[in-house]
Order: sequence, then structure tokens, then C-alpha cells
Amino acid sequence: MYALGESAALRLRAHNLRALADQILQSPVVDLLPHADLQTWNSPRAEACRARLATQIAAARQAADEVRVIAQRLEQQALEIELAAIAAAALDPRPHNLGLEELR
Repeated sequence: MYALGESAALRLRAHNLRALADQILQSPVVDLLPHADLQTWNSPRAEACRARLATQIAAARQAADEVRVIAQRLEQQALEIELAAIAAAALDPRPHNLGLEELR
């Protein structure tokens, strides 16, 4: 069934997006700021570098959060497609296979 194939594709995309969010958060850069303290480097340039680094880390965390939200929306769309397919099949008087084994 096309609808269930589309649903599976959306779930796969959601899974891949969650993996991307995990990769973003596991980047060594995300944990770099504590190592850029005053004992490591102290100058006006160091302060500017730390400020830019903090901004970039916050942006990376926000991007990971946004990617997870998109993944959640894809999961919701997949569920809606599946529920619509089940409802349509229930209304169809002909015998059919919903392909629900694909959802497991």
C-alpha cells in the first residue's frame, strides 16, 4: 500500500533526523567551552573567541532541538497516514491486507 510505504519513509526520515541531532550534540565542539577558560588563554582575543564559541555552541544545541521537533512532526504525519489507511480499509467492504505487519 502506498500510504503505508509513505508512512515508513517518514518514520525513517524521523529516525535519521534524530541520529543527526545526536551527532550534533556529540560533537567535540559542544564540550569545548570549559577548556577555553582564563588559564588556557587570556587576552581580548581570547574573550572574543570564547564569546563566539558560546554563541556557536548555543546555536548547535538549538539546531539539534529544531531537528528533533521536525522528527517529531514526521512521526506524527506517519501516524496520521497509518490511521487514515486503517480507517479507509475499515470502510472498504472488499477483503484486503492492510500491510500492518510492516508497521512492527
